Amino acid sequence: MINFIIPTTREDLLTCTAGQYHVEDVFSTRLIPIKIQEAKPDLLREGGILIHKHFEVFFSVASKFYELDPTVKQLSWSLLTKACERFSNTLHQMLNRVNDGGKILEASQCAKYQNALKMNVYLLVQLAEQYHSASMQNMSLATPSKGKKQNKTKGFENNLGINWESECQKAVQLLMNYVDLDIHRLWKDQLVEDEFTSLISTLCYRLLEDPSSVKSKGIKTAVFHLLGCIIKKHNQALSASLKLVQMLQHFEHVAAPMAEAVTIWISTFKCKTLVCEILREISQIDEKEFVRDSVSTKTMCSFILELARVVPSDVLTHISLLLSRMDEESYQMRNTVLGVMGEILIQCLNGEGLDDKAKGDRDQFLDILHDHANLDMNAFVRSKALHIYLNLVKDQALPIKRCPELVDLCVRLLLDRSNLVRKATVQLLECLLRWNPFAATLSINVLQDGLDDAKQKLKEMYENNAAALKSPHDSGAEELVTIENKENKENSEIIEDAVPPKPEADEVNAGVIDEDPDSVPGTEKQKAIITYLSESICFVEKFHEAVPVLCQLLKSKTQSDVLEAINFFTAAWEFKLGFAVQGIAAMLDQIWNEEQKVRDAVVFAYGELYFKQDSSRSETHAGQIVDNMIVLAANSTTEKLHAIEALIGEMQKSGDIPSGVVPQLWDRFVNPPSSFTMERGISEILQQKVIVQLLGMFANSKPQMLTLKVNILVDVGLKDVIKDMSLRSGKLLDFELAMHTCGTLSKLASRTVEAGKYIQQFRLADDHQMFNSLTHLIVDGFDKESENWIRFAMQALTAIFQLAEHPVNIATTIFTKTKETLDAEISNENATSTRTDRLLSRFFSIVGQIALKLLIFVDGDIQSEIKRQRKIEDEKEEAEKKAKKKGRKIDEINKGEANLEEEMGVGGATADDADQEMIKNILEHEIVGPDTLLGDVSEMLVRCCALDIAENDTTAVQVQNSAALAFTKYMLVSSEFCERHLRLFFTMLENSPFEAIRANLTVGAGDLCIRYPNLLEPWTANIYARLTDKSNVVRIYAIKVLTNLILNDMIKVKGHVSEMAKCICDENDRISMLAKQFFQELSKKGNAVYNVMPDIISRLSDPDVGVSDEVDFKTIMRFLFDFIQKEKQTESLVEKLCYRFRATRMQQQWRDLAFCLSLLNYSEKATKKLSESFSFYCEMLRDEQVYYSFNNIITKCKKLSKPEIKVQVDELEGKIIDQHTKGVSEDESAAKAAEAAKQFKLPETESSTSQPGNKRTVVASTRKTKSRKKRRENDWSDEEAERPNTTSVANRRPTRKRVPRKKQVLDFSSDEDSDFHDDMKENVQDIPATMTSNEKEEGIDDDNDDDVSTPIRRKKTPQRKGSRSVLRA
Repeated sequence: MINFIIPTTREDLLTCTAGQYHVEDVFSTRLIPIKIQEAKPDLLREGGILIHKHFEVFFSVASKFYELDPTVKQLSWSLLTKACERFSNTLHQMLNRVNDGGKILEASQCAKYQNALKMNVYLLVQLAEQYHSASMQNMSLATPSKGKKQNKTKGFENNLGINWESECQKAVQLLMNYVDLDIHRLWKDQLVEDEFTSLISTLCYRLLEDPSSVKSKGIKTAVFHLLGCIIKKHNQALSASLKLVQMLQHFEHVAAPMAEAVTIWISTFKCKTLVCEILREISQIDEKEFVRDSVSTKTMCSFILELARVVPSDVLTHISLLLSRMDEESYQMRNTVLGVMGEILIQCLNGEGLDDKAKGDRDQFLDILHDHANLDMNAFVRSKALHIYLNLVKDQALPIKRCPELVDLCVRLLLDRSNLVRKATVQLLECLLRWNPFAATLSINVLQDGLDDAKQKLKEMYENNAAALKSPHDSGAEELVTIENKENKENSEIIEDAVPPKPEADEVNAGVIDEDPDSVPGTEKQKAIITYLSESICFVEKFHEAVPVLCQLLKSKTQSDVLEAINFFTAAWEFKLGFAVQGIAAMLDQIWNEEQKVRDAVVFAYGELYFKQDSSRSETHAGQIVDNMIVLAANSTTEKLHAIEALIGEMQKSGDIPSGVVPQLWDRFVNPPSSFTMERGISEILQQKVIVQLLGMFANSKPQMLTLKVNILVDVGLKDVIKDMSLRSGKLLDFELAMHTCGTLSKLASRTVEAGKYIQQFRLADDHQMFNSLTHLIVDGFDKESENWIRFAMQALTAIFQLAEHPVNIATTIFTKTKETLDAEISNENATSTRTDRLLSRFFSIVGQIALKLLIFVDGDIQSEIKRQRKIEDEKEEAEKKAKKKGRKIDEINKGEANLEEEMGVGGATADDADQEMIKNILEHEIVGPDTLLGDVSEMLVRCCALDIAENDTTAVQVQNSAALAFTKYMLVSSEFCERHLRLFFTMLENSPFEAIRANLTVGAGDLCIRYPNLLEPWTANIYARLTDKSNVVRIYAIKVLTNLILNDMIKVKGHVSEMAKCICDENDRISMLAKQFFQELSKKGNAVYNVMPDIISRLSDPDVGVSDEVDFKTIMRFLFDFIQKEKQTESLVEKLCYRFRATRMQQQWRDLAFCLSLLNYSEKATKKLSESFSFYCEMLRDEQVYYSFNNIITKCKKLSKPEIKVQVDELEGKIIDQHTKGVSEDESAAKAAEAAKQFKLPETESSTSQPGNKRTVVASTRKTKSRKKRRENDWSDEEAERPNTTSVANRRPTRKRVPRKKQVLDFSSDEDSDFHDDMKENVQDIPATMTSNEKEEGIDDDNDDDVSTPIRRKKTPQRKGSRSVLRA
């Protein structure tokens, strides 16, 4: 019988070979349906045993599959599957008879069935592959219509003629039926040939390569079982592992399915060696492949991780095949191996009862994990290791003894430069707290007390045992020792292998002589408790080391750092760690953070800590919230109280505060409970102070809540301090409650402003009890001793002007009575100077506050009221006119002009101008002008400010400080008064020896700039000078004031912003932080930072006014150049900086400019600009530092991808190297010549320096001996370029005459900001005639926009007149 050999390709069957079956003819598409019908009776009757008679028909179907009609293909498939199914049953029965009878099949019978089996399987596989290929093609072409979901299965069925998903599953099951039989009996040597198994396996792997087939659970499961049966029964583990690894390298979707397949093969088919084969194949892959192809590496890593997750014990057996990957370059593979270790530690090496080998493996894995978390150079690997630790802690798979070591590791990693590592570290610290194996509360004081008690009990047990041994008569009595420690009892069961530390054992055993500790009953358990408590304390102490860094992370710019730090401190608070208070307080500052997520995290954290409901009753819950809020506010500083106010506002928006909190606060304000004083240590008067502030915070969003409670606030908060002894602190009166009450009452004046609408403000009658009480407290307390009277008086006057119907009358009364008291004190011969100075200081504070509040009242409230009244009148007139129009016809002739005036709005505009003029006249002459109450005091203020006071006279200093503040407030009221005394103001600002006065005047200068920008413009430099004040406080105020002015465009930046840049490297951290915040905010205003960069570089690199320390210069530049991101900005800066080389003569300036160039991110155009400007900096390349900076630039430029750019960069690199080498050789030659001249003592004549090459020697030597030359201009000017060359002809080195070429006009403009002006323009008409053509081209001017950055070279512009300003108020 002719033998059927499974061919490698379908065409092989068409070749005739002796002794082998071959296909004689492939039927045409017309004959195929006829032949199928002829084969149908035989196959349905006898099954696949007769397939050799009709093989050519189905072979023709497979060969011409795409040419046949779907009906023919369907009929062929249906007939073939039925024949295969019948043949499977026949073969099964035959093999069963052989097995039952123990017979051996005859050779002819084996050959017959073997050929039929191979033919049926071959045809089934061929048709299945054809259907699968057609299915994939249809799926790639199938596109569902827009808005309608297409039924893919139905579409494929129409195209293929069958439902391929179900038929494919059926075909795989038919193949499984064959493979599951003992078909090896059909072969002579009882071994199935590899071609047969490969035929089936190839189909299976091809199905797995298709993502759609893998998504079908039925097909996937059937294929997995078919492959498992082949691997198990026909020893195909090696080939399966090879094919599996190949698929992982080429198909992304197979990682999880193949891991599932391996699990089935191991669990169901007991293929134990498969994991070893797979891992061995993976271990033989070259590490370069993992680095080269990141996609296949990711798939491979996913498979290994999934494999370790489902069969960790098998992976553990062969883990050595993976450990070698830990030293390779691919970080993904290192991450994978670490992940495998984590799965093994959790699933296999976890729990108690491990043998020594398992414990050794566990410790080895933990050591590897620790090393890579700490020392791996890749941040992703360090982060992955920390995440694995996180899972170990959550699953309680980490040994207790390793917990302190892990905390210590986390403390070090908090300083990691990668935010991923820092985030994972803080998460791990939080997890260690929440899943700690020690106790529910980790208060170190409680743990220490428990440890002391445990040691004492152990000592008593030894002493009792020793006493029992000394008393033989009491030997029958047994003493029992009971251990009852509340903290230790809950956790003593978890300690198994703890060993007490040696020092503690020595300490507790001291005094026990000739006694075996193990013989004393109960000591082992007590020692375990001591060990547990010692480890707990060590664990908590490690956390204390992390607190400073975690507090710094709360101020980080990275959002993840802040969020994770907030979560950690919340957990620390819940576990009652002592350091949590520090973090919770620092967390509150993040309520001002710009990121909404951070603010939400703060609100949530404080909601959990202070507003979490512990009781089911709403009243009890509100009372708990009130208690928590009082405690929080009572322990907060003034800055923290502002943050609490913002926090309450956020919580009100989100509705997290129950409605019963505010009524509870009112009740507590009237009757503060004494029990709360005893529990929390907060006095009743302090409770009232805190509560009235909290009420003011709640009133920010709902000021109407105070309207009905004004009398309560007045009666309780403004009670007579002078008569009430409870408000005394010794001899001093306490006005703090009244001050906070005034602040809360001022909330009544808040109103929502809407465009075009003027709302009448809430005001009370002048005879209201509130104003009587305030007047009484101010006047009667004026001469009383108190530390907070001035602050109270300021707040009281604010409330009076905001809420009184006629506040001027009340203020006049207060002024008159306090002045009478002051005059009486001055005229009193027995009065002390200290008391007089105190009253004078208070009086100045009052008059200054009255002046300021009158300004706000007149310019704000009165003007708004006038507009409101006029609007009411206009609406009334309009209504009357409309009514008249209905009754009669308007005379258009007589009233034409009036109507035109109304239409043009001339009447309203005239009235507004008149109102403005009236307001201005009041402010200029009727408040602080001559012959006014406040004006009479002005001369006294001026004289007091002009006095020279001894520094040790504290009361006189306080008087001058108050006078200076009042003096500033007077200047704010009247422009005439301000202009008259500006010189005195700035003289005090610069020369006052007192820090407080300079700080207050700095703030006042900012207010004056906003109020009178034109008057203050000539004094701008004096304000900037405060940035160099010797006092840190003054510098902090100065940088805050200037930040506000600059960001609001109220002061010019040009020429002074470099002083702000210097503050980036200030020794004071607060000043440095504020300076960085300023530039960060400035960067948000379009191209603002880019505009000032030339000015900053020019001044900071100046040898006289710049930064003396090169390190500070580089630090500042690195920070500022981070804001230069746009390509157009980079191009312009490259050109400007290159031009600047020619205008500089100092070596250090060359280095600074080259360093600035190296900080830019080079694009193709910027690289081209750099190359074109080579002539400007080529002479400076002889300097090593300049050459090093340009090497860094070349390294950056080489990263560009375009070939033509790379060629240009290579050419530029060659020119730079040649120029550097040439310059160095010239310098060496010049040095040798100079040395020779000294040796022969030649005179240094003028002619000796005229030779070529000697000019650099003279310049170099002069540069070394001369100090940094003072420059006349601070900006990058043309002065040096325009200066005629006064060197004699003999001193000039011969140069080649150049043909002048037209140079490009430099432009700072960008697409984003159309307001940019050209910072560099040719100014030929102003250039002296002595300049060369090249020098003329360098004459650059910029007078277009003073707010744009200083150009590299600019003409001196005439100084502005004092009365002119380009700033708008």
